[in-house]
Amino acid sequence: MKIVLLPLSEAHPDALYLEPREYFDEAIIGTTNQPDSYHDSWYRDSDINILVYDIDMTLEAIMRWQECSPDDAFEWFHYNTQGSWFGEGTPTFYSDDYDEENE
Repeated sequence: MKIVLLPLSEAHPDALYLEPREYFDEAIIGTTNQPDSYHDSWYRDSDINILVYDIDMTLEAIMRWQECSPDDAFEWFHYNTQGSWFGEGTPTFYSDDYDEENE
């Protein structure tokens, strides 16, 4: 299922941003209120617009921020970022690769 992206201006006030924002804000591709069972590790209600980050751009941001290798960035992302739940405002992550492989 292709995710429906809304503009950043539609983000709910409780939507959480990845920190440090000077690295991660460029990876934001929009907002959504659609639960995504493929990319999300957690159940969420669909009544608030959360931030959507591009997975590849997020990995690049981690490499710059942590000054690490792609493998280390991938591990950091899956353990500390994608696998973390901070409530309903927790962002989701998206990759076009999923749509291309599953359409």
